Amino acid sequence: MPSSSTASWAVSSVAAVPAAGPEPAPAAVAGAVLAAIHRSPHAFDMLAWYEAPQSHLLEPGQKPEHGTTLCVAGFTAHVTGWTLVDATDARKDDLHVRIEDVARNALGLNKLQSGYLFDSGNQKATVLALLGQIAERRPFDYAAALQEATPGWDFEQLIRATAHAIGWRYTTDAHNQPALTHLTGHEVAFLQLPPYPSDESLDLVVTMTAGQEGREAVAAIAPDTTLQQATGDLAEIVTALHQRLTAPTTAAEPPS
Repeated sequence: MPSSSTASWAVSSVAAVPAAGPEPAPAAVAGAVLAAIHRSPHAFDMLAWYEAPQSHLLEPGQKPEHGTTLCVAGFTAHVTGWTLVDATDARKDDLHVRIEDVARNALGLNKLQSGYLFDSGNQKATVLALLGQIAERRPFDYAAALQEATPGWDFEQLIRATAHAIGWRYTTDAHNQPALTHLTGHEVAFLQLPPYPSDESLDLVVTMTAGQEGREAVAAIAPDTTLQQATGDLAEIVTALHQRLTAPTTAAEPPS
């Protein structure tokens, strides 16, 4: 569940930020989104930007009816004075803009951060925790939000948090297991080893490949490690493998 500070934002914040005048600060927008979700929890669904019966428009200030759903990006566009016109677009005056672009700008996020906040695979509690960070002007920390939403953590959450920490893309491999990819074409696969009877640590074989080349390392994470600590450890391993794989090879000097 979200922390008490996140919950207090949801209760005390206003329903919407001003639609006219200077653009509101991301903290005010995040607080308004939390308040709107608190008042219409039935409409909060991360599976689509916006869905409504008979494709009805959702005007600013209009409360979502039952059967209408918005993800966090849809809620953000709605509380900042945009009309949601269909599953992907919003309208304000003569502007037609994608909902995700409206929300990214309003919340002051870069594309990597918005990718994690808007991910349809997020638990609702994780989204609320991230909004709480923005509302309280704290640094955007996906690992901390995962830890706040679920005090325990699992293998998938660790890989998601690591992807965010190092700027790689979270994906899944051919066996539907968590994996990472980089813009350069490098890929990282993780093999979770079964624990030994006397060892409850999380042991992972980390394999990075680029074409026909590859590097491998083993990560052993103690059972009492926090998600933030485990993320830092795994991020260091992945970064080191990437550096080893991309380091230029030194040609052997000819014999004198």
